[in-house]
Amino acid sequence: MRSLIRVLLALSFFWCACAPGTPVDQGVTVGGEHRHSPPKAAIRDGGEVLKVLQSSTNPEELEAACLTICRTADASSLDLLLSFLEDNSFYYRLDSLDDYTFKKARELRLSRIVQAIGKLPPPLANPALVRLSNHKEFLSNSARKLAVIEACGSVRSPSVPLLDFLDALAGAEEGWEPNAAVRVLAEMRSPAACNRIEKVFFSTKDSRRNWFTHYLIQVRDDFAIVVLYRRLLVRGIQDASLRNLAVQTLFDYRLEDWYDVSKPRLPKPPPRREAAPESLRELLKIADLSLKLDLTPDTRESVLNGRKEIEPILKFHDEGHPERIARLIDELNSPTFKVRDSATGALEMYGDWAEPYLRRALAAPPSEEVRQRLNNILAKLPPPKKG
Repeated sequence: MRSLIRVLLALSFFWCACAPGTPVDQGVTVGGEHRHSPPKAAIRDGGEVLKVLQSSTNPEELEAACLTICRTADASSLDLLLSFLEDNSFYYRLDSLDDYTFKKARELRLSRIVQAIGKLPPPLANPALVRLSNHKEFLSNSARKLAVIEACGSVRSPSVPLLDFLDALAGAEEGWEPNAAVRVLAEMRSPAACNRIEKVFFSTKDSRRNWFTHYLIQVRDDFAIVVLYRRLLVRGIQDASLRNLAVQTLFDYRLEDWYDVSKPRLPKPPPRREAAPESLRELLKIADLSLKLDLTPDTRESVLNGRKEIEPILKFHDEGHPERIARLIDELNSPTFKVRDSATGALEMYGDWAEPYLRRALAAPPSEEVRQRLNNILAKLPPPKKG
């Protein structure tokens, strides 16, 4: 009873903070896409949330109530939500049997809720996802299992039990789970997760080409991932084709060689100019290491071209240009027109080197005048190179 009272109080405080008249976005981000799920009737307090969870047959209303609990970031409220998610009948109030049959796994309401749990602070997300991963009935359906696996990718400080769950899946000898688990371990971008990838890499007999062309390449500039590449190469990749591919995916991007270009949303590496200096320095060390390995001439060319790309970016950082660009962007807010105008001109001189910083400033969001100035500068940049 005391636990229930605490839950209701937490939910009530949450709604008091949002009211009156403040719209609460009920959406979550799924696969890079922001989705909204407004309830058909407003949920006004903690007691109403509990009532909805207990008896509502309106899927949209149920999803909104679940996402509301996630937004409280309250341990007691989350415990209540998990108790419902462990109830078989609750699954089918959220998503019908037809939904499970005809919708993609990521389109299920339950998937969006589990994704929201994964985005909670690690002290809440870790035990919640571990709890779901230990629930046999929940994992008995492949769509629900995928939801838990993919939600793990949002946890940047994964616990040992959560890593053990993914580790066991990654090491399986068959099924879709191994690739999904490795992809998520890469998305975590933590040293501990990379240790698990390394362990499975040298113990599995399956093909690991997709690991490089589809998973690691998308996060290849993150420092933990760069270190993982170095450790794999130092330990030695015996398969010559795989060794060359690993080096290529770190320093190159071969769209037509690696992918079916007729398919949408192909894997893509992050812009190298956005890599942190520590990653760039480590990449140069790996370039030196790679040139001592037994590689094909075209792979060696990829390494040399990669060095030519990385060296000026590192020089750009070492000379303090990112800090100067940040100061110039701040000066766009100056009360003095002359200062604002001078900063605009200086930013234009940087050209596409300033682009990632300008786009981050736009996302802040800035004042209307600053927004216009940033957009005008971006409009003058050359179009991005294809491929």
